[in-house]
Amino acid sequence: MMRIWIIALAVLLMGPAVACGGTDSERTQSTAPAPATTVATRQAAGTAATMTTAPTTATRTVTATGTPAGGPAGTNAIDPCRLASKQEVEAAAGFTVADGRLQRSAVDVCIYEEPAGSRVVRGRVYLYAMRSSAAGAIYDEARKNEYQPSDVAGLGDRAFHGTAGTLIAIKGDVFIQLDVDNPPSGSSEAERREKRVALVRAIFGRV
Repeated sequence: MMRIWIIALAVLLMGPAVACGGTDSERTQSTAPAPATTVATRQAAGTAATMTTAPTTATRTVTATGTPAGGPAGTNAIDPCRLASKQEVEAAAGFTVADGRLQRSAVDVCIYEEPAGSRVVRGRVYLYAMRSSAAGAIYDEARKNEYQPSDVAGLGDRAFHGTAGTLIAIKGDVFIQLDVDNPPSGSSEAERREKRVALVRAIFGRV
């Protein structure tokens, strides 16, 4: 399955130490979908992806600042929770979110959730980021497995929209994936895509 292959590839190229991170006091039971995998399980009709998850990894709460990203030596050197401010994430998502939660894995992810009680089905944003020579290979595999990818000109080196709120892009050795789950009604898909592109473009200016 492609979900497992992508994580395994990142671990192979970057070392087993990147598969998990954080101190023992930071570890909690929390999971996120594996990166570039929402594109691998789309059905031809554009239905929702099969919900399998990445292995449980360390999670800690981080207040996003939008400052230049950095991470511990020996990891992918990018903290996705520092790539954008909460306000920027909200603008891209179309709904209010709580502070991002960092989940360490081979490809780190910052998870933003809509506060409880906002809607019956809360929205979520998953912002994945990694710096690695494997970025291009992961991008190519994701695009190959996407049903009708829509290329985005002028964003990084290469970028495409997937189905159901996914935007994947690379610039040099940096891989970014932005997933917006359950966006609110009231705006067109074209408008939503434009907002996601704006966020990833801003991120590329910081890494």
